[in-house]
Amino acid sequence: MNRMGVAWCELGLIVAITLLAFALRVYRLGATGFYYDEVFSLAIGTLPLPDLLIEVLDDRNTPPGYFLLGHIWYGIGRAEFVVRYLSIILGVLAVPAIYRLGKVVADARLGLLVAALLAISPFHIAHSQIARMYSMVTLFAIGANYFFLRLLAQGRARDALGYAMLTACGLYTHYFHAWIILAQMVFVVLARAKFHAVLTRWLVALIGAGALFAPWFLVFLAAGGTTQARIAWIPPVNLTDLPLTLFAMSLGVTSLVNHPIFFFVPGAFVALALGGWMFARQTAARARADFLGIWFLLPVILVFLISFDLPIANKRSVYADRYFIGELPALLLLIALGIRALWQRRPRVTAVVALALLAAMLFALQVHFHDPADAPIDWPRSVAYLRAQADPARDVLTIYAGVILELAYYEPGITRRVVVELPSAQSPSAFDQQFAQFDPAPTHVWLVVPTGSSTGHGFPLSQDEQRAMAFADPLKRALDQRFTVEEEKLFSNVFIAKYRVVK
Repeated sequence: MNRMGVAWCELGLIVAITLLAFALRVYRLGATGFYYDEVFSLAIGTLPLPDLLIEVLDDRNTPPGYFLLGHIWYGIGRAEFVVRYLSIILGVLAVPAIYRLGKVVADARLGLLVAALLAISPFHIAHSQIARMYSMVTLFAIGANYFFLRLLAQGRARDALGYAMLTACGLYTHYFHAWIILAQMVFVVLARAKFHAVLTRWLVALIGAGALFAPWFLVFLAAGGTTQARIAWIPPVNLTDLPLTLFAMSLGVTSLVNHPIFFFVPGAFVALALGGWMFARQTAARARADFLGIWFLLPVILVFLISFDLPIANKRSVYADRYFIGELPALLLLIALGIRALWQRRPRVTAVVALALLAAMLFALQVHFHDPADAPIDWPRSVAYLRAQADPARDVLTIYAGVILELAYYEPGITRRVVVELPSAQSPSAFDQQFAQFDPAPTHVWLVVPTGSSTGHGFPLSQDEQRAMAFADPLKRALDQRFTVEEEKLFSNVFIAKYRVVK
């Protein structure tokens, strides 16, 4: 086949892979309700621009990039399908982007292989189906490193410009993009002799990216930096977190984590990635393989180390699997290198391994889409139940402050009912004072408590675990001491209790 025929064949394959990626990501996109972070994205994104920036700055968790893009997108509509479709677009674009990156790392065959891996990645698919910035994080991580490697190889001005622009975009999307920049710095220091001729141009491009990000960064620091970031929900790490992170990045955040047999998948991925790195170090792709290893390992290991529970003032854990989605492309590229290296030595073994991994990933997708145990937080049915059962004139709804966004989205009228917020069992007098002011006195009190996973991994909890979490909740214990339980109902990750007020 001549070069033109090969080019058309490659184009056809990447188009087919991209269409597959789109189909897997758009499937059942609007079938589930929003969870809190998605409603938060919608609430922030629909504010006037000055208020949007103030709210993002007050939240301190993420920069404003995704919310600014959402501000434009949400004008189309605010249904689940429409709001999430923005993430779909960004997630699908990452597939041809990683194909181009694979070509820079090695060749078109590697690009096609890694594009296929990303297309069917349960971790990436799940985060491309939620109205958050994670598919955008992945896209900019791929793009910035594509131009980074091209800049080091060729030193062209257009690559420096692309690197500066996409690095700034990455920083405006998520603060964890700084880890990617650190990985680039470490790589350049270690390989400075090889890239000495282009280091000045790279430094200028990096300074340009910093200048583009500086306005937000300076305002962020002036407002207090990360000291008030709302990340108290992330627990300190322990030694089991690393294998659980590898599991999530391999098979997604599904209930399969409860079945030890499926840990063969992250184990096989690690073996393939290590083999791919070792094989590539014997070829012309040695430096690029080293960079992939640094890109993946450095952020994960450093964040893991700083997230231990240590007696340091203002030290907080920042270890959450979804924050590492910018490192997923590096892992997949190393795995693709490993598959190709194994194929050259043992094609039959490679075929068996590839089919086993493909079957496991497709099964994980089936679980993600259809298994009730993996169902997301079910606000639509929960709110429908409250709407049908609660008396808006006489009943009191007791919730945590963070729940009001979801309730208001699915039933705006519910916010017109009397809402009592009881932050903790340590302030029961606050509840008693508010309750005594109601006239006429309520006949029933309703409790709504989310029961989803509170870990940095987010693996789903069984119904028994959800119920146990609800019964241990300080809000429920406070109400159990004051009123008589009349009914309790568990939806997916939402516990609702109805109390009768005894006169």
